[in-house]
Amino acid sequence: MGINVDSPARIRFTFGETPGDIAEELYPYNGILASAWLPEEILNLDPLPGDFTVARRHAFRYLRMDVLSTSSKFSVRFSKIEVKSITSAQGQPYPLSSDVKPLAKRIDRVAVDTLRNCMQTVFEDGPRRDQRLWIGDLRLQALSNYVTFRNYGLVKRCLYLLAAFPQDDGLLRACVFEKPAPRHSGDTILDYACIYAALLCEYLDQTGDIATCRALWPTVLRQMEIVSRYINSDGVFVDPKTIWVFIDWNEKLHRDASMQGVVIFSLRHALVLAEELGDLASKKHLEDMVEQLAAAARQHFLDPQLQLFVSGPDRQVSWASQAWLSLAGVLSVADTTSLLKRAVGYKKYSSLQLLISTTMWSKQW
Repeated sequence: MGINVDSPARIRFTFGETPGDIAEELYPYNGILASAWLPEEILNLDPLPGDFTVARRHAFRYLRMDVLSTSSKFSVRFSKIEVKSITSAQGQPYPLSSDVKPLAKRIDRVAVDTLRNCMQTVFEDGPRRDQRLWIGDLRLQALSNYVTFRNYGLVKRCLYLLAAFPQDDGLLRACVFEKPAPRHSGDTILDYACIYAALLCEYLDQTGDIATCRALWPTVLRQMEIVSRYINSDGVFVDPKTIWVFIDWNEKLHRDASMQGVVIFSLRHALVLAEELGDLASKKHLEDMVEQLAAAARQHFLDPQLQLFVSGPDRQVSWASQAWLSLAGVLSVADTTSLLKRAVGYKKYSSLQLLISTTMWSKQW
C-alpha cells in the first residue's frame, strides 16, 4: 500500500505460548543459553507483494508481528496468514473414562497435544527449543506414547539412533542430532545411559519385537558394564566426578543414593531382557549385581531412625533419593508404601524444593 514498493519490508515475528511471551520485550537478554534460542524470526520480505514462509518450525499459541522498517513510500498489509501443523503422531488416543474430572481432562488434553508436537522424525525434547532426541526425555515420551498414539516405529527409530553414536568405550551419548545428518552431540550423562536398558525392555513389553532387542542387547550390556566401574567393593555407587550425573537440576542435590536407585532400576530391566533373550550367563551376573546393590542400598542409604533414604555426608533427604530407590524395588511393596507416606510428611523437604525428573512406574519387582 502506497506510492510504490522501493525497499524490502523488515518484519519481526515473536512466538509465544502465553500472552506474556509476546507482550514482554525479549531484550535486553541476560540468559545463560544463546539468545539465538529466543522464539523470534526477523525476515526481510522482498520482492513485494509475495508469499513468504518462516523456515524454522515453532510451537506457539500467540504470534506478534512488528514491522521494523519499510521505506516511507509504502506500508505493509498481511492478506493471508496460515500455520501448517506437522507431526508423526497418527489418530487420536482412546477417550478418558466418563468419571475423570473436567480439570484432569483439560490437563490430559494439553499433555497429549504437547506429546503430539514432540513427535516428529524423532521424539524431540521440546519443539520450542533444540528439537533434539535425549534419552531421558525419550523414555517418558515413549511411555506416554504407548497409551496414546502407539507409534512403535518412532520409538524403534530413536532406539537405533541413540545406539549408533556411542563414545569410543561404548557409553551412549545423552542425545543425538538428526539434521543435517545424524551425529552425536558430545554430551554424556551417566544416568541417561543406564536408562537405555529400561527403554528397550519397555519397548519389548509393548511390541514383542525380539529381533530389535536382540540387535541392541550388546548396547545394553555395555552400559551395565561401564556403570559397574563406579560401584565400589561394598556395592555402593560412587560419583566419578568425570561424567555428568544429572538426576535433577537442583545444584544442592546429593546424587549418590538416587543414582544407586537408577543403576538397580536399570539392572532389573536388563535382567528381564536377559531372560527374554535366553542369555543365561548375563542373567546370572545381573542377578548377582541386583542382589548386591539392593542390599548395599538398604545398608548405606536407609536411615534407621528416619526410615527414609539419605545421601551424602550431611545425610540429605530428598525426593530424588526416595523416588529412585523406590522405583528400584530395594524394599518390599509394603515398606515402600510406608516410606513414601513418611516422605510426604517430612518437614525438611521445603528447604530443597526438588523436582523429580521421572515418573513412578507401576510395575513392582
